[in-house]
Amino acid sequence: MKILSPLVQSCILLFWLAMTGLLVKREILPGLWLEADPSYAAALSRRLTTEDTHTRIECFGRRVGDSRTTIRPESDGTYLIETLTRMDAGVPELAGLTIHSLSTVDFTYRLRRVTVALRSAAANATLRGFVHGDELELITETEGGERRVERMPYVASGTASNGLSPFINMPHLTVGKSWNIQMIDPFTQHAEWTTARVEELVEIRWNDRPVECFLVTARAGGRVARAWIDREGRILREEPFPGLVMIREVR
Repeated sequence: MKILSPLVQSCILLFWLAMTGLLVKREILPGLWLEADPSYAAALSRRLTTEDTHTRIECFGRRVGDSRTTIRPESDGTYLIETLTRMDAGVPELAGLTIHSLSTVDFTYRLRRVTVALRSAAANATLRGFVHGDELELITETEGGERRVERMPYVASGTASNGLSPFINMPHLTVGKSWNIQMIDPFTQHAEWTTARVEELVEIRWNDRPVECFLVTARAGGRVARAWIDREGRILREEPFPGLVMIREVR
């Protein structure tokens, strides 16, 4: 019986370890997170392909814009969460406004960096956030040359805002669960950590049918953001700011 060379044995072992690690990451660990607090791990662990979500934005019942969020898994194990929001009518102060946000989450499901760019006829500003160990550094730059740097503790289990929305699609919710959110106000470029909490299970109408949803709230900067998330973890309706409603569209 021919004995494999040490080099071939090592290659086989490394391949086996790599495949085992991939299996654990994709199939076993997600099951362990089902009962854990909501986080990027719960939201992203089973996403193997690019996913787009489209929402329309209404102000007091009138459509004033739209938003598209793309979650894209990369070959190196990271995830990109990109949101493009456009306001085009209905609110004169917001007409022509675009908000582009991009978050990078690494293979351990920790936020690594986030960028929020606001463009409008009135002002342009960009916020960039970088995670350094247990610290989150936020750098805000305006078109007029103003530059502001903030530093705050990084919450490893936290998620970050996407455009107007402070929330991300989140499966495995139950009443009473909570998680940390880095809420970024795109208009003031101010950021703060707050807690999203699952308040109750309610029924709403979406796509012309009744749907059971978890009502989730988050409070920051004197405002209360609300989201209605169904049992699959999809955000069907949001109220990120008073008077603004975001509704998921079927495409």
